[in-house]
Amino acid sequence: FKEFLLQECLNKKHQIIITTHSTQLIKDFPREAVKLLVKNGEKVDVIENIDYQDAFFELGDVYHSRKMIYVEDRLAKY
Repeated sequence: FKEFLLQECLNKKHQIIITTHSTQLIKDFPREAVKLLVKNGEKVDVIENIDYQDAFFELGDVYHSRKMIYVEDRLAKY
């Protein structure tokens, strides 16, 4: 799916906006294709040309772990 989207963007010169918390979806995108939106009071700042790992670090996501455990709610974590 990711390859299809990238190819369509290149071939048809489309721009697609994707919001995601998936490192797998954007890890192969070039830095200039990744934008991080950060709420700053009443406005939103756009951080451009950011590496996907830096973006996820800013979001508080742990992508360095060798294993990830997903749970349904906060209480299930403990």
